[in-house]
Amino acid sequence: MRVMATPSMIGHRKAGPGPRHARHAGPRCFGSEAKTKRDEAQWQMTCSITIIGPTDNPFAGHVFLVSIHFPPDYPFKPPKVSFCTKVFHPNINSNGSSSIYMLFADRPQPDDPLVPEIAHMYKIKRAKYEATARSWTEKYVMG
Repeated sequence: MRVMATPSMIGHRKAGPGPRHARHAGPRCFGSEAKTKRDEAQWQMTCSITIIGPTDNPFAGHVFLVSIHFPPDYPFKPPKVSFCTKVFHPNINSNGSSSIYMLFADRPQPDDPLVPEIAHMYKIKRAKYEATARSWTEKYVMG
């Protein structure tokens, strides 16, 4: 996925996709909203973004809500990614937690799963995986 909106580090900002981003086939970020919390010693930021599922898979064309939290000691600690929308995916656990790298992947990474059972299904029973993922997508997402 290509991040299409970069939130301001101070205050709140909403942004939408520009026309140059429409040509990407992977997941797309529709917009973001940044919220910062500041004190004298540290800051933290949480971005809420909306992603459209990539083409040619069970998530295609559907809208997923994702939260990215940058901790006070960022960049020394990575941001935490959490899908607010329930997703059947080997790289997204039942709490919605995932890796920041997941936002840039067009396909599941079954060799580095957070949910081994779903990764196994993806590798061995692809049709069943896609049917289940499509069912969850239709049940839980917007759009």
